[in-house]
Amino acid sequence: MNKTLLLIGKVLLSILIGWLSFLAVIFLIIWGILYKDSHKKRYVGENVSPFREAIIIFSSSLELVYKGIYYLFFDKEI
Repeated sequence: MNKTLLLIGKVLLSILIGWLSFLAVIFLIIWGILYKDSHKKRYVGENVSPFREAIIIFSSSLELVYKGIYYLFFDKEI
């Protein structure tokens, strides 16, 4: 029983690490796109921060995914 729980814990931990790595890569891609776009359009030095924009886009997309999964699992709106 103890080995089974240990195996389940290792599998869940590896899934969590993989999911966090995937989210980090997606965030860096969004940040890179916005950073390149802001430099191309010469918005550098203004109040526009590509890092802040990337955080806003990333957090809003995670919220939409969370709401969608919650709706699928529980068939209720948040």
